[in-house]
Order: sequence, then C-alpha cells, then structure tokens
Amino acid sequence: FPSQQYRYALINSLAPFKMLFSIYLEAFKLWRKKVPFYRHPKKIKVDKT
Repeated sequence: FPSQQYRYALINSLAPFKMLFSIYLEAFKLWRKKVPFYRHPKKIKVDKT
C-alpha cells in the first residue's frame, strides 16, 4: 500500500525537527523561569610530550 509508505516516510522525515523543537521548547521554559545559564567550561590543554 503506497499511501502507508508515504505516510511512514513523511512522519519519519519530520522526526529530527520534532526533536529539535522539543529541545528548544524546554530551553524556553527554563529561560522563562529565569533558571541560570551555565556555559560549558573551557578545556585545559595538556601537553603530552
């Protein structure tokens, strides 16, 4: 049944966008609650010589 295959392909092609949307939605909720944002600490380079 081609219609089921097309629907499956459409739903699965939109999955990454759904994931990105949910990540940004959670970030927005945290920002709205004024939760502090902590940047990732810079890595300390270790000289291996």
